[in-house]
Amino acid sequence: MSNWIAVSWDQHHILAVTAKGTKGRPLFDRAVRISYNSSSPNQHKENLKHFIQNEKLGKTDTVVVLSRSAIELRPLTFPPVPDDEIPEMAKFIAGKEFSEFDTATPFDVFFLPEIEKGKKTVLGATLSKAKLTEITEICTFAGLNLKRIVVAPFETAALFTKNERFSIGTTSLLMEFSGKTVTFSVLYQGYPVFVRSVIFSDDFQEKLGKKNPDWSGDLFPEIKKTLFSGTQIAAVQKIDKIVLSGESSVYQQMADSISQFTQLPVDVVDFWENIARSGEIKKQLPPFSEVFVPLVAGIFSPNANKPSPLDFVSPKRKKESGQQRQLIAAAIMFLFLLFTALIGYGYFRRTNLEQEVGTLQSKVATLENTVAMKEQKRNQAEAVANWKKNQILWLQELAWLSEKIPASEDTLLTSLQLRAVDGTGEMKFQGTVKNARVVPILETSLWDDTHQLRSQKTTELSNAKDYPYTFDITVLAVSAKEKSVKKADPTEKIEEKETEKDNKSGQNNEKPEETNSPDVKPDVPEPDHTEPVDSPSGDTMPEEEKTDATNSEVKS
Repeated sequence: MSNWIAVSWDQHHILAVTAKGTKGRPLFDRAVRISYNSSSPNQHKENLKHFIQNEKLGKTDTVVVLSRSAIELRPLTFPPVPDDEIPEMAKFIAGKEFSEFDTATPFDVFFLPEIEKGKKTVLGATLSKAKLTEITEICTFAGLNLKRIVVAPFETAALFTKNERFSIGTTSLLMEFSGKTVTFSVLYQGYPVFVRSVIFSDDFQEKLGKKNPDWSGDLFPEIKKTLFSGTQIAAVQKIDKIVLSGESSVYQQMADSISQFTQLPVDVVDFWENIARSGEIKKQLPPFSEVFVPLVAGIFSPNANKPSPLDFVSPKRKKESGQQRQLIAAAIMFLFLLFTALIGYGYFRRTNLEQEVGTLQSKVATLENTVAMKEQKRNQAEAVANWKKNQILWLQELAWLSEKIPASEDTLLTSLQLRAVDGTGEMKFQGTVKNARVVPILETSLWDDTHQLRSQKTTELSNAKDYPYTFDITVLAVSAKEKSVKKADPTEKIEEKETEKDNKSGQNNEKPEETNSPDVKPDVPEPDHTEPVDSPSGDTMPEEEKTDATNSEVKS
């Protein structure tokens, strides 16, 4: 058993009809009219969703029924070609003649019976892209399963052909009423060959309840126009009778007036009479129940698993031959097998790649650990090297200081401060000396290849007898590494001096060659000039003070 719901809406109301039943025998149980405020753009969607949720109709197969004014419909004539070629031909022509046609919107055709010999006529119908989007969004929002989009007058005409009052040899004008809108359909052998809709004034529906209303100003002119246009456009010779869709108690008075005006027989057909119903609508139908007839008709075809006259969800297409179907089936099978093989190969390849990736990841992890250990050792080695590079061997520096400073009877240290800054040792010491001549000797002895005086200060004390002079000296000493580079081997210097001395003595012992040249003069020894020795501070010391300084140096 399948469940169906047919819906349609306009600017003020939503119509919904539900049915359930086996194939070809639907049982209708609801016919609902839902009003909403047209000023709110999404109000109809909210109301429809609320109804679907309350009635628990979610995911129900849905048929959307459109009015004639919602589509673009035109007759198209073709030469005698196979029917399966016409949909594509009609679609090609629609691209030039239809204003609402778009390749992205659906296009369907309705085949008409042969009216003129040697010609085939169809009604081409298209739906605007905006309308299709609206329908899809509403059904999705309400939770409905959209199955078909059909057109109301074509569904009503199909339902009329099943009625006992239908005669295939009679051309009829079927009139459907929906509020103030009336749809006129010219039926030739049961096929709607001409369809038009007219919207009347607001008081049109109110006239139905009045006695002897006047239709001459609105309805009669439109009936006359339809009778004339239907016979001209569709090439129908004449219209035999008029059929009104509705209850006889409401529309019989209108039928009589129309019959007098057109001089044609007029029948009032209530399509609900032969419809199987249950629930509330079995007891009593809602007011103006004729507006639900297109929705009822729209459920019959899908429930019987038959195509609708016009369907924008599944439009008619060119039928494929048996050989084409076999080729397509074989191609699909081949693609399926190929796809399956590719999936299998991809799974196999992926498994192998995952194993290889796992192995490589383990190797990478091992290498990363090894690199981390090597980096740690390298950092440790660099730290040790930097420490050794910047290390100052203070014991050696103190030993050097004890050797270089004058003897204790001449010099007395009162303060000694040691510190290392960026691989350079700084020795700052203060003390007193016996006389001022010791200070230059002290400065000279403390200056060598690896030691430099940065500052010195000498002060005379008036109240001191033994050591009347004070000094304040700062000496910079390089690190052990730099000292090993800068400091030369003293034995090498002694050997170099002795070698130079031997070379000079050897040259002096050689006899000069005799020559008669008058230009050659005998060597005359140069006079020995004794230059005064300058102190590191630049002062010239007297000869007597030099002797005393030398003696002090020997004592130290």
